[in-house]
Amino acid sequence: MAWRTLVSSPYCLLCFLVAAIVLHCPAFGAKKLAPHVVISPNDREQKQELRRVLFGGEPHLIFCSDERNTGVENFVQQVREEIGKKTDKIRTALVHCEQTLPTSGKTLRQNLKLKKGQAGEPIVVWSSNGDKPKQLTLTTYTSQAKKKTSKGKQKSVPVQLDAKKLSDYALKARVPKIKSIASNESIRKHCFSRKYQLCGLLLKKGKLSKNQKKFWVKASNLYRSVRFFTIDTSLYMLKGIDILESSGAVSLLLFRSQNYVYSGPQLASEDEAKIKEHAALVEAERIERKKFLSLPVKVEAIGPRVRVSYALKDIRSSFALESSHDPLPTFRKHEVESSADIDFAEIDKSNIVILIRTGEKGFLLDWDAGSFVLLNQASFGHDVGVSALADLQYQVRNIATFFAKLLIHPTPTSRYL
Repeated sequence: MAWRTLVSSPYCLLCFLVAAIVLHCPAFGAKKLAPHVVISPNDREQKQELRRVLFGGEPHLIFCSDERNTGVENFVQQVREEIGKKTDKIRTALVHCEQTLPTSGKTLRQNLKLKKGQAGEPIVVWSSNGDKPKQLTLTTYTSQAKKKTSKGKQKSVPVQLDAKKLSDYALKARVPKIKSIASNESIRKHCFSRKYQLCGLLLKKGKLSKNQKKFWVKASNLYRSVRFFTIDTSLYMLKGIDILESSGAVSLLLFRSQNYVYSGPQLASEDEAKIKEHAALVEAERIERKKFLSLPVKVEAIGPRVRVSYALKDIRSSFALESSHDPLPTFRKHEVESSADIDFAEIDKSNIVILIRTGEKGFLLDWDAGSFVLLNQASFGHDVGVSALADLQYQVRNIATFFAKLLIHPTPTSRYL
């Protein structure tokens, strides 16, 4: 009777409720750990997961597991516990770095150029925000305590692995930085050469306001597959792209390289099907584009076989805006009639376009491609052939059309890059 009374009492119900909270709440029960994955680089089925860890943009602490660092698993567990106290947005990965990659035949350590540490020292790599994975120095995740001897002097003890120190580093480094772009080299390196990331350009007159910067940092946190950069349109502009600007507004342009490879989380089957369908359409468009850009211009079968003009930049700009543009009128407008028209002391190779004729077919080449063809003919009597000329012209036009739209050019009132 006493037992039944106790069970039915509100005090006992409260005990059951507290027990349930202890069992299910991370604060009272099991420790909350950072998400974790174990990867074998030689396993083709884990190729997408490895790509996500290295290049996906999400913050990752990568630990190499090999014969020299057999005790690294305990350290990884400690780091996961420290990170889990603060966030679940930083992932850890235990990777067999000495395994050979199926594609390159090299180990992952060799591919990433990782330095070996002493026996028992883990190799730790930080990957985040779409930047190149970097090996962390030993001081990032170790500490060296000092203790006093009997004579009052300080004596250093051996270096100890410090999970909290590494966790603090990751929590600080995971915050995306939105850098500004102010040169052609910078936009090529940081934006157009990204294979595993989309590039987002934020265009605004002047600098981002405090609230705008806060917003786009938050967007960077949410969309880790996009790397954002700013361009001050009061100093620079994108040629071939018209931006409708209003006072204080930010315009966003997204770019994807032609060899872009998705490197984010595993997709659902329907998403993957859509991506494959889109990729097939892009490839079909690329093939048609190559056919068009390889087509020769029609010229008279008589007259000089090689002609020169200072019109490459104008021809490139017109191709960027009109796919059916006839470049010959522009070529003739700036054509060089004789060697007297060329100042060899101040020759601008970047604007020279060379028209090489084969019958009624004319191919427009830049200085590098044209000089290669002409040197072959003059030195070795070798004609490269129509198909080779078409390929060279495609390379020149394809790069020209792409970069004429995207490269930064100074505005008339800005400083030159």
